[in-house]
Amino acid sequence: MPGLTPKQEAFARRYVQTGNASDAYRFAYDAANMKLATVNRAAHDLVTNSKIAARVQDLQDAQLAAVDVSAEDIVRVAWEIANAKDASHGSRVSALALLAKRHHEFSDKHEIDSSVRLQAMQAVATMSSDQLLALVSGLDGAD
Repeated sequence: MPGLTPKQEAFARRYVQTGNASDAYRFAYDAANMKLATVNRAAHDLVTNSKIAARVQDLQDAQLAAVDVSAEDIVRVAWEIANAKDASHGSRVSALALLAKRHHEFSDKHEIDSSVRLQAMQAVATMSSDQLLALVSGLDGAD
């Protein structure tokens, strides 16, 4: 990027790689005789420099674009694994589990319509004692 020195460019690249400004500073500059507090302050100054911050953003955007994966890509690969004859059983099951998450029927979270809940409560409220006892005993025997 125009306007950055080679050391600033090296700092920006290392910062994007590590996420650690002090490490990036020590990588790009001679900090052997510097105190830790001095390195930290100098690194902070570089991170907040508008030209360097813009370069860091450009590098991060390029990184994201290089590894951008769409949901369609994931589904396609999962489907290929699920159908692969040479894939291990565990891989195929994991791929199918991932694909199943796309369908409500296989979700761990099932929502009950409030009108259905109200109907169930009304039905229980109108039951006789004998019907309630039969219901409870039926539930006890379900285990």
